[in-house]
Amino acid sequence: MYRIDGSGMVNEQWHQELNSGVSCLTECHSEPLLVSGHTDSSMKLWNHSLATPHLQESWKLHAMRIECIDSSPHRPLEFLSCSADGTFCRWRADDVKHAFSHMHPLAIPVVQVAYANQNSKLFAVCPLNNVVELWDSSTMLIRHRLEGRQSSSFFSCMAFNAYDENLLAIASEAGDVSVWDLRKLSEPRMNFTAHGLSVSRIRFNPHDPGLVATSSTDSTVKIWSVTEEEERMIASYRNHTLPVTTMDWSVHSIVCRIFVFSSASLFVRFAHVESQMHAPQGRMMDSGSDYSMVIWDILPRGDK
Repeated sequence: MYRIDGSGMVNEQWHQELNSGVSCLTECHSEPLLVSGHTDSSMKLWNHSLATPHLQESWKLHAMRIECIDSSPHRPLEFLSCSADGTFCRWRADDVKHAFSHMHPLAIPVVQVAYANQNSKLFAVCPLNNVVELWDSSTMLIRHRLEGRQSSSFFSCMAFNAYDENLLAIASEAGDVSVWDLRKLSEPRMNFTAHGLSVSRIRFNPHDPGLVATSSTDSTVKIWSVTEEEERMIASYRNHTLPVTTMDWSVHSIVCRIFVFSSASLFVRFAHVESQMHAPQGRMMDSGSDYSMVIWDILPRGDK
């Protein structure tokens, strides 16, 4: 665990050696808990209510590497997880035995799962193909399928807009991005090419719902305006020599979180961000396959 102090120094707070690689990590919205997903198909529950986080429980609901875990913003202790084995699960940290598990009909790896921020009945599942599934959590049935414009291009990541419940952004291995209005599912509201290689992460800005950031295996991170009829690139950053593996925005006036994973260690990096230290769009952090992590100061619109 790391914190950035007032002078900008990064100080390690906690470090835990593990027997398996960490592939993903998420924080519970309602409790001081972290859930880590691992390359050996296990998931671990960490309690960080004290100064030193400790392992509370470990279990396996999947048969292969965990690709993604997401915490429900609507129901305490509820999570979604997905795996390279073609399954996704919906479960509670206090009742793992009664988890709901679904296998893709073709056993295609599932690369991401995501809860809708404002719609408590909606979550999305992204298998490694060109279709994103919208599920109804009240019936646990597929409500709709969103198809990509190229059948040969697989989706790689997605993100709901935290402030506009009708917006969902989906990115592909070809570097394309589509922004969907969930009230009009016949076709995306916007399509554009963001990168020349696969998009590894896409995230709406938590302070400006019209901004989207993308990271890519082309070693760049880009910020886009998607409020107009056509996309507009606001900024492009290149500070890695290898693919950018993940990226995230800051959270308003509290902390900016980014999780960086090595082969057998769990590093939880918490960077404290004071509200007066950054622009309304906040700060952004990314990490790459070159074992580096970068914190970006995002300038207000109109600044060069």
